[in-house]
Amino acid sequence: MSELKLGYMRERDYRYKTQETANRGRTLDAMTTRVTNTVKGIASYLAERLPTEPPRQLAYQNPAEYTRQKAMYDDGLANISQIIELANDSTAVAGELASSVTEETLQSESERLAQVFPQTTKDEGRKAFFDQAFSAARELGFSDQELKTVTDHRLFGLAYYARIGMQAEQAKGKALTKVNNAPPATPKARPSGGASQQQVRKNKEAMQRLSKSGSIKDALLVDFD
Repeated sequence: MSELKLGYMRERDYRYKTQETANRGRTLDAMTTRVTNTVKGIASYLAERLPTEPPRQLAYQNPAEYTRQKAMYDDGLANISQIIELANDSTAVAGELASSVTEETLQSESERLAQVFPQTTKDEGRKAFFDQAFSAARELGFSDQELKTVTDHRLFGLAYYARIGMQAEQAKGKALTKVNNAPPATPKARPSGGASQQQVRKNKEAMQRLSKSGSIKDALLVDFD
């Protein structure tokens, strides 16, 4: 009962952790989208009100006016650049946070996988497990790009057992083919006359010895045909 309770608690904790990670990921995506859209909106607003860049000939006609207009234009561009930098920074931070959430998810799934398949706790066993799972998945039509997006340990377990089943089916097919292609067996000729009676007597004696001793050595001397 204590082991059942412990297993239930682990399963409940796992489901809670998985749900919590998923919720954090969705919240992070929503916040990132809001920040990015806000920053883009501000940048677009400033760009619409950016003064026109003064023509080059104005510098010769009216240097002071050209300098004034160019300064206003450059300041407007600088403000827009700063706003865009804020958007890039928010996206980069969101990417780092998303990466940490992904790492946490992978760690949780790896621990769960190790509970079901203890061999994955060692490098060689882990490599052999995933080689077998990926091989089955590819044979069933999954692409490498699709496999890269899988994190659920249960799907890897299914693929692993699928490979075992596929290998068993292949072995069964080879065995049936071998049996169907085998030539018909010819009945074993038995000696006739005195030699046959002598063989029957020896076989009877061997059976009697076997019934008393039960040894493998005596069993090998019996002609069960």
